[in-house]
Order: sequence, then structure tokens, then C-alpha cells
Amino acid sequence: MPNVQLEMFEGLMSIANPRLRDGSVELFVGRQAPDIANTEFNFRPLFSCGLAVVARQGHPLAQSRSLADLMDADWLVSLRLGHGVPSLEEDVLSQWLAGTT
Repeated sequence: MPNVQLEMFEGLMSIANPRLRDGSVELFVGRQAPDIANTEFNFRPLFSCGLAVVARQGHPLAQSRSLADLMDADWLVSLRLGHGVPSLEEDVLSQWLAGTT
């Protein structure tokens, strides 16, 4: 077995991308930044990920079928707009977060 040293770091793209450029990091696993030209780095999609509304079984709003039904609910949103979210979903989510949907 080869003698391999593996170091893993957690960080932001704003830190990872310059380190990829200067060679101090060999690879980065994360979302492709929309503002980086596809020719700057070689990338391979590992999987696709869509947005989903998730509630526990038995939650009073679990059978809701529109964002309007959920306007008064408390939400945890796990994404940063503009970073890998398809534009239609981003538009709907932005409007909903602003209270217009």
C-alpha cells in the first residue's frame, strides 16, 4: 500500500478557489460557483440536488400543497441564493421569503 497523507479541510469557495489556482489544494468537493467560467477548473458533477419542503410525519402542515399554505410556518432554509439553485426555484423561493407568493 502506498504511503499517502490525506488532509481534509472544510471551507468556503472563496478560500478553496484561490488555493486550487495556486496548487496548495489538489481538489475541492462542493457546488460549482455560478460566477466561475467552466474553463477555469475541470469539474465533474457527482449528483444533482433539487429543493424539497420537508416536514416530520404527522406535522399539521405535512399535507400542504402550496407555499401560500406555509406562509406562517417557521422555516429552516439550508442554501445560499445564487449558489447552485436553479433559477426557477430561486425565483419562487425569493418571492416566498419576501412574502409575495
